[in-house]
Amino acid sequence: MNIFLYEWKKVWKNGAVLKVVLLFLMLSAAIFWADTAMDSEIRTAYLDCHKTLDSLPADEAADLLNAFTLTDETDYIKGHALELIHSEMDSVTGYEDYRQSIQNRYTQSQKISVFQGTASGQNQYMQRIAERYKKLTLHFPLTLQPYQGIRKLMEFYPADLFTVILLIYLTSIVFIQEQRSGQYAFSLTTKNGQRRLYPAKFLTVYFSIIVYLLLTFLFYFVLSGFLYGFPSMTAAIQSIPGYHAVPYDWNILTYFCVFLLLKSFAFFILTSLAVFLARRLNSEMAVSFLLAGFVGFSFLLSDRFQGNDSNSILRLWNIWTLLQGKSFIRSYDLIRFHGLLIEVYWGIPLLFVLSLLCLLFGKKQYQSAKRAKVFSFHRSNRVHGLFFYELKKTFICQKGLVLFLACIMIQIFILSQYNDYFGTDEYYYQNYIDQFGDRIDDQTDEKLQNEEQRIAALYTELETTENSVTAYKLQQELECEGGFQRYADRVRELREDGRSPLLLKDAQYTLLFTNTPLSRSWVILLCMSFAFLVISVFYREKATHMELLQKSSLFGRRKLFYFKFLTLLLYFIPFCLLGAVLRLIWSSSHYRLDWDAPANCLEIFRETGITCSIRSIFFLGTLLQCIFVVLALLLLSRLAELSKRRYLMPAIILGCTVIPTLLSPYFPVAWLQIVHNLFFIFTASVYFISGTLLILAVCAAFITERKMRNE
Repeated sequence: MNIFLYEWKKVWKNGAVLKVVLLFLMLSAAIFWADTAMDSEIRTAYLDCHKTLDSLPADEAADLLNAFTLTDETDYIKGHALELIHSEMDSVTGYEDYRQSIQNRYTQSQKISVFQGTASGQNQYMQRIAERYKKLTLHFPLTLQPYQGIRKLMEFYPADLFTVILLIYLTSIVFIQEQRSGQYAFSLTTKNGQRRLYPAKFLTVYFSIIVYLLLTFLFYFVLSGFLYGFPSMTAAIQSIPGYHAVPYDWNILTYFCVFLLLKSFAFFILTSLAVFLARRLNSEMAVSFLLAGFVGFSFLLSDRFQGNDSNSILRLWNIWTLLQGKSFIRSYDLIRFHGLLIEVYWGIPLLFVLSLLCLLFGKKQYQSAKRAKVFSFHRSNRVHGLFFYELKKTFICQKGLVLFLACIMIQIFILSQYNDYFGTDEYYYQNYIDQFGDRIDDQTDEKLQNEEQRIAALYTELETTENSVTAYKLQQELECEGGFQRYADRVRELREDGRSPLLLKDAQYTLLFTNTPLSRSWVILLCMSFAFLVISVFYREKATHMELLQKSSLFGRRKLFYFKFLTLLLYFIPFCLLGAVLRLIWSSSHYRLDWDAPANCLEIFRETGITCSIRSIFFLGTLLQCIFVVLALLLLSRLAELSKRRYLMPAIILGCTVIPTLLSPYFPVAWLQIVHNLFFIFTASVYFISGTLLILAVCAAFITERKMRNE
């Protein structure tokens, strides 16, 4: 117990830990507030309607809600608020219908020959589910209340991502840092060190995560209550929209408790895995990538709604399912494995045993023996310079080359999975460009008029025909109307703006200039490289006191910083260029791009006033990206040189850059895209680029001037 208290105090008296916890809490709270507080007018209308409806019986409230809908159907704000209330009303009044639909579906399936008989696996599966919901009896009331705040609270998964980053940080400072400094080995020589030190450190990390988890949940609960009010915790959990499939007789408070228990168990598994990796690999970069890959893989598996055997096991028994409670408490599902039907909750002891195995094998640190050299090389007696030493240390000893190749392979994999599917309107829009030509001339108006007449004739024929086959064919032909309207609008816009009379297929330039999964992954990997590589280049000699010796060498004090910075440039400049080359190769190999066309012919550059060619804007933008990366790298290098905390800076970089970029496509919060726009400048405005470039340039000039003055 004394060892655990010592480790606990050592962590929480560390100012860096408190800073990281406070930063993550503020960032996640800002995202939660921005997402929850959006559309304040809709929220106000939503709460006003609830004040009128909540005090009425369910039948009267439903009638009054329908009356409100008919009265305010043309008001967008009230209409959207009423849609939210309708979903809540359906959960209250339609719960029995939902349960009855499960029984009806099972009854109807018995009329199909495939599902008949007890030997059918699908029949047994549907029978078990039907019996489960048939036996369920609710003892808590289904009440109409403002549940939108509660829904956002329980489905706010960014908090889990910040907790994973905090877990990596705590594992690094509790295990990896002490293992590298030899403090862990020395602590093992103390009384009871061999027996109690390892469990004490694990419990310190785990309970720190639990404290943070409970603190954030309570904080979000207060925020959601401040915005939407505090609903009664004694209402049945099935009253909340989206939770009608919960197969237990629980109220909201009970569900909250079990939900937090499942989250705690999920982080027990993640902590066990993180500690095992930290003890085995002794590298925060490897722990971060492997743990992030494990969580990401679980997220992808949890989206598989079909499949038996191994697919159902991986889909239901994974970390993301535990974190969200999807198949454990939010719905009723069964593992279907070679004809066997296994309850999902049996996955909890199985995952617990696997976690204990990770802890057991992580107790002993395995040091990989150095491989004997097979080939003999001629060794030169020439002393290598500081620059060669920095290159070898960064790319070989600190696995910089492995990190670079891993990032490139990840981008290639994402690019191979990139979906260039076009919608119906975009498909027909491109067909009209091929049919009518990509340049506006004297015949364009005549072509547009003829096509309008053809579409009008199709509509007339559709209204008069009574043949269903003919009507279906006419409806298929009329699918081109959206694409034609877009073509006509683009022609009008080009004429009004006085731009070049050239029509381009914008979707073919998406990968080069817009926010895509590839561009986001590139920014995320770039920021992860910042986090792990920059601080390691500057901190290694500082921790071993080799920096003093290096500065005592000839020109060491003046050139050491620039050698380190130049080494980092040899990583990040090729990183930027290869990212652009991958996008260029993929787009050029799939489409015939018009590189000489003016950039303002593309919709994304319409408002910028840029008149140079697409080729020029691509190469100039790539060059400007490199400049932004170099300036940011200079600023981070100076901060890393001054930093006295090995793991504080990576945690801040990961939390402030990687998580917002990862969440940007899922949360309509504008500031989440700042980091993406900073490094992938094609999506940023001219004012943002100019202002940010000026700020970075001033900081770089100030850092350089101070550095030269100190030397």
